[in-house]
Order: sequence, then structure tokens, then C-alpha cells
Amino acid sequence: MNPDYEAPSQDALQDGFRRPSRRRDLSLLPTVPLDVLLEVGGIRPSSGTAPHAKPLFQVRMLLEPMDLITMARANKTFRRSLINEEMDRDVWKRKRQQYEAPDPPPGWSEAKWVTFLFSSFCYDLELCHPNVLTDFFILKRAYLSAEDVHSDVEEYLLEGVPFTGGFKKLPTHSSLDGPSAKDESEEEYCWRGELDEITRKVHTYTELHDRGTLGVMDEFVAYWEGRLRHMEWIETNAHACNQWVEDLREKRLQDREYINQIRSVRRHFYDLGYEVIDVDAVVRPEAQEIKGLSDNITPRDQPLVMNNIKKKVEPQIVHHRDARLYGIKIDLIEARMEFLRPLYREWMSSLGLKTEKLVTYPPERYLTEVPILLRVLQARPSATITEKSFWYARYQFPRIAEKYLDNKRRALQDQLPQSPGESPLDLATSVFTPPPNVYDDEDEDVLHEWQKGWHGLVIGWKMHSMYHGWSPDEEGEELGFEVERWAVGTFQEELSDLAASLVRLCRRSPSTCTADEMDHLDRRFLCRLCMNTELSKRFRPSEDLDGTLGPTTIGVEAYTWRRALYHARVEHTDGMSQLKFTRLDSSTLLGRVKNLECHLRRHQERTLLAWRCNHCAEMNEGRPVTKVGVMQHLRETHGIASPGKDDFLFCELYRFHVDRPCKVDMLYERRETIRAPVP
Repeated sequence: MNPDYEAPSQDALQDGFRRPSRRRDLSLLPTVPLDVLLEVGGIRPSSGTAPHAKPLFQVRMLLEPMDLITMARANKTFRRSLINEEMDRDVWKRKRQQYEAPDPPPGWSEAKWVTFLFSSFCYDLELCHPNVLTDFFILKRAYLSAEDVHSDVEEYLLEGVPFTGGFKKLPTHSSLDGPSAKDESEEEYCWRGELDEITRKVHTYTELHDRGTLGVMDEFVAYWEGRLRHMEWIETNAHACNQWVEDLREKRLQDREYINQIRSVRRHFYDLGYEVIDVDAVVRPEAQEIKGLSDNITPRDQPLVMNNIKKKVEPQIVHHRDARLYGIKIDLIEARMEFLRPLYREWMSSLGLKTEKLVTYPPERYLTEVPILLRVLQARPSATITEKSFWYARYQFPRIAEKYLDNKRRALQDQLPQSPGESPLDLATSVFTPPPNVYDDEDEDVLHEWQKGWHGLVIGWKMHSMYHGWSPDEEGEELGFEVERWAVGTFQEELSDLAASLVRLCRRSPSTCTADEMDHLDRRFLCRLCMNTELSKRFRPSEDLDGTLGPTTIGVEAYTWRRALYHARVEHTDGMSQLKFTRLDSSTLLGRVKNLECHLRRHQERTLLAWRCNHCAEMNEGRPVTKVGVMQHLRETHGIASPGKDDFLFCELYRFHVDRPCKVDMLYERRETIRAPVP
């Protein structure tokens, strides 16, 4: 016995004496000799190995594949010790053979293949997730609900590449869909990252070949043959790999001990107050990481292991619960809107207003955001909701419509700089970009593709009042739902300054000139930057409009003031602050431009669905038609022989389709005068 040892006193024993415990620390673990560590882990040299031979290891069942993977990821020392040619052959290969897993694909090490087979790392989310789909046809893993990880593909066309001879299926492709990795979808898809890598490789070889680089053909042939071997392995072994996964899953499901572990984890979360439906959806037998954390533990370590599982699994259970409840709320609101919609439509019809006024009223979907209506729409699921439950809404609709326009106007004006005018939203300098989605129709199924993610500009209150903007709901987006909330556009200061310069070119004041006044002036403008670009193509790269050129003919596009702003936003986003426009003053050229626009406009009146009847909003179920169609409707239905501008309504949402620029040839001189060239 240590002579310095002093036994605790009797009083200390009665008070529950405890020795001061040391903090557990694994910082010295990497210093443990590898052979000792492998012996502890259940990996040890075989007894018949000769001293001069390379050591062979026997892998026991005590160490799961995920344990090996975790050790290799612990730090650089473990990684160097476990990821090398010797360990790849004697440890990782034996571990794979122990589970009767298929051989790895060409170019894959045993360690990489075992990690792919037993890990749950998602290539899209870049994190470990228990519910991932292992697809052996593309050799990738992805979370089941991921939407943007694949790119649809039928055949990959390599145009202009001298090696391929046209069509070749270089990227691996798959049609698996669903949690079982056996269900097939109708369309084939490939991994976008692999597709991009192939594109980059092939175009690199093409450029080298065009330059006459020596040996590029041999390199490309080697790369091509490697891809073919890769695809040949997939075609031969993918189905067998999927079957191995199914067999392993069935074996684990029959493993009573493993089932008991899953039940124990589930009970732990049940006791924490989580619903069975949420726990069972996340804590599934397929969750390999739960198995890896709960194997080979002693009762003493059980709380620590369960705490590790809780840290990893509980956020997923909470996410599943929140998504489930959010989905129930959305479905409940949609079901109860069936009682509210007829009342709102009946009230709208009773107003007797023209279409130009009705289109400014809030759409039906906005009613789901009105607090006074949400009291009924979000009532508890057990509540009985009928049409009578919304009887009070009849008296609230006028106030809702008025507040909708007030809220829109206020939200837009709050973004504008201080203006002395009473109606700053009517000014030509009131330039906004729309929200992510802009609709002028309630039926989303009939929308044109360009309406989803519309990239036009909103200028003036008239245009603001006619469209309804929406942006993704952040809460719904985080939970995996495509739900939109009402939103307004965003003020663009640079475009507003550019609009002010266009107003000054028309000799008007930006503080008083309205958008309607600029439309009435009907001027045309030329982009000086585009004119300089045209000059640099024909003359010296440094030549511009302010240089020493004599009279020269240039072909440029002439823009309306609205289209000029749109052109600046799309074509000159980076240099917008230095962008300048020139007004087209030549009466000859201006007449030529307007004649071309008139011809184009006549074609659009026959084809573009952008007009409505101003007397009945129900025409064509409220959807826009061509101008020819609305004229025919006015003559046949309303008996108007010669319809005027007040009889039909142009949908402002389509304006940027109508204001298309026309290209004309003009003679430019150093004095910055522009006139028509002599024939």
C-alpha cells in the first residue's frame, strides 16, 4: 500500500465520499501502436504469418464496416494507417468478402467501395443521412426527397468532336426511383456532376486536338476505353448489387438483436414525447448509422451511445414532425377554401365593375393570408367548417380588397426615395423588378412558362395594380413544400437613375414626368455601348463613338423607353452605371422604325394572348386571348361594331413581349448626328 495514502474518514464515508474523477480524454488515442489498436478492435495478424511476409489481418465480426470508416475519418494518422495498399488488400477486402459484397468497379479501391456500400453519405446534401438511395446504375447516393440531383438524359450528343462520331452514351444513367432501389421510373436520368465532368473532358481533348497537341489521341482513347469499361461493369453488376442490398436488408430485418435495438431507440424518443408516426419514419431498420452506434455496447455506455443517437436523429424527427403538421395545415386550408371561393366569386360578380378594375382586386389565393379569414381556415381539424362558417366574410370582402391595394401601395412606396409628388409610383423613375413569380390568372395550369420566374420590369402604378406577385414561403421551402406567399417587387435604384436620364433626353423633369407621359411621347432610343461594340467589330477594338471616325453606317436596335430599361437590365447588368442612351431624332429613321414595329404588332395581335374584354371578366374563363379574338367577342357578344380602346384591356404583364426592338441601318458622324443612309 502507498504509505502516503490516507483513508477517508468515517464522516466522509457517511456523506457519500467520492474520489475526484478525471476528465475522459481521447487525445492520446492516435499515439497507441496500431497493432494494439487493431487487436482491441478485433483485427489482428494471422497466426501463420511468416516474419518476413507482409502482415495479413483477420477481420472479426466485432468490428462493423462503419467502425472502420469512422476510424479512417477520425484523423490523419488513422487515415494513413488504414487507407493504403496493404490495408486495402488485407483489411477492407476481407471486410467486404465477409459480407459477401460484390467486387468493386474498375478504378475503385476496396476502401472506397466499402465506404460506398455501408456509409449513408448523401452526394447531394453532402452530409450523412439515414434515408438515402444507393443507386448502383450511377454509383451515387442521394437523399430520397432530393429533387435537383439528377439531370434527365436520353443520349448525350458530342457535336463537333472528331473522336466520337456523333451520338454516344458516355454518362451512366439510371431509372431507379423510390426507397427500395428496385422501383423504376419512366424516364432515365444521369448525375449532373458526372455529365459536366464528361463535357469538360471531351471539350478539353477537342481543343488540344485542334491545336495539334501530340499524344492527345492516345489519351482520349484511354479515357474513352476507361468509360466503356466503367459502363460495362455497371451493366453487368448493377442488378446483382441491388439484389445484394436487398438480401442484406432482409437479413438485418430478421436479426432479432438489431430489431430490439431499433425498438429501444424508438422507445427512447417515444418517452421524449414524439409521435409514433414521426419516430418510425426516421428510426428505420435501413438506418445503418443507428446500427453502427448501438452495436457492441455495455450497459454502462448505453446512456452515452443513446445521447449520440439523439444528437443525430432528433433533428430529423423534428423536421419530419414539422413537415407533417405543415402539410396537414396546407391541406386543411385548401379543403376549407372550397367553401370560401364561391362566396368571393359571387361578391365579385355583384360589383358590376369593368375588367380593368376587377383585375386589381386581390386574387382568391390571397384570402389564405387574411387574418380574419385564417381564424376559420386554420381552425382545429376536428372543427366542422361549412359555407355558413364564412357568412361574416361577405361583409369583409370590401375592406379586404381596399386593404390589399393599400398594403401593396405602401410596401412599394416604402422602397422609393423621397419624392415631392403625391403619386411617386406613377413616375417614370418608379422602376421595380417583380417577385419570383407573377401571375395574372388564377389557374396556374394554363400559365405560360415565361410567366413563372418572369424577368420583366414593373413601371408605374397601373402595371403594379394589375399583376399579383408571389415569392416562396421560407418555412414551407425548408420543409420541402412549394408554397408561395404574396409579395411585391423590388425597387432598382440603378434602373431608376437610367430612367431619369431617358426622361431628360425627352426634355422632361424626372421628378414630375409619369410613365403614361413617357408612353405618350413614344420616343426611341439607341444604346451607345452596343453601337461601340458594333464599331469595334468592324474597326479597331479601341474605336468608339467619340473617336476620329468619319461618317459610317451602323446597324443598331431602336428601343422604346421601357424596352431600353429592360435591355439595360438583361444585357448590361455589370456596367449599368456607365450606360448611356442616345435619342433617335431622325424623322426618316423614326418613321422606318415605327413602320417595322407596326408590322410586328399586327402579327402579335393575331398570336399573342394578352387582351381581355373590358365589359365581362368571364370571357374565356377570365383568361387573355388575342386582340383579334377579343374584337370578335365584342362585336358578336356585346354588339359593338367598332370597338374602341375602352372596350378591351391590354394585360400589362405582356408588355415586354409587345415592345420588341427593331434593327435599322443608320449613318453616324462625329458630330453625333444620326440620319438615314443614302440608298
